[in-house]
Amino acid sequence: MPAQSAKRLGQFAAITVIGFGLITALGSNPATNALPNVLVDLLHWPFNGLEQVDTPAARVIAAIAGGVMVGWGINLLLITNHLFDTNNRLWCLLVFPGLACWYVVDSTGSVLSGAWLNAWLNLSFLVMFGAAYWMRSRAVDRAQTV
Repeated sequence: MPAQSAKRLGQFAAITVIGFGLITALGSNPATNALPNVLVDLLHWPFNGLEQVDTPAARVIAAIAGGVMVGWGINLLLITNHLFDTNNRLWCLLVFPGLACWYVVDSTGSVLSGAWLNAWLNLSFLVMFGAAYWMRSRAVDRAQTV
């Protein structure tokens, strides 16, 4: 059970990355940017309606960032679906370097842009993927000692 729960946590984390990517991509069009506007305003606490994805430059960055997040999330999901159960060490090698680089760059940029709350929320992704790896490693260790 713990090994399957660990895999589900990794899948959930990957799907969450895809979801945030899709929300971000919605900011590329004024007709679909209501949810991204709420997200951007929330990340620039306090929530007051002042922060919006409302310039052509912000919209193109939303399109690019959203696309990158969706693609990265799909890769994380495929890696988790195909390697998590069979080669957890390779899964870790393929997931964690990119995750660490993303965390440092995204969180640093978020703090510098005044969206410090995003740096804290980013930590949840590290925790989810880290917990999935740790849970799977413990399950493997237990199976080998039995």
